[in-house]
This record gives sequence, structure tokens and C-alpha cells, in this order.
Amino acid sequence: MQSNRDIKVVVYVNDAEYAELQRIATAHRLSSSAAARYCFNTTAKDFNRKRRATDRPTVSTEGRR
Repeated sequence: MQSNRDIKVVVYVNDAEYAELQRIATAHRLSSSAAARYCFNTTAKDFNRKRRATDRPTVSTEGRR
């Protein structure tokens, strides 16, 4: 069961990454911190999705229709 405590993560970004966060925040009408959470969560989901895909054993489809 997850607790409701907030986990604070400090992420250092360069100027280009900060500009991208500001662009996302403006486009979605989010605060900068909400945009950072959105990017962090999206990146984590993409990473986990790719990791799960590469962890799966490959199945040969040779000879199947």
C-alpha cells in the first residue's frame, strides 16, 4: 500500500531543458513544478515500458501465420 507522503526530487536541468519545461508548462497551463512532474513521470513511464519490452523473451514467429 502506498503512503500519501510527498517525495521530493531535485533535478538539475540545463538552459535548453528548462526552456522545454517552460514551453510544456505554457502549452498545458501548468506551473513549472507541475510541468517538471509531468516530464519526470512521462520519462519514467517510457523508460519502464521500454525496459519491460526488452526484458521479455523473444518468441520466434517463423512458420506461424
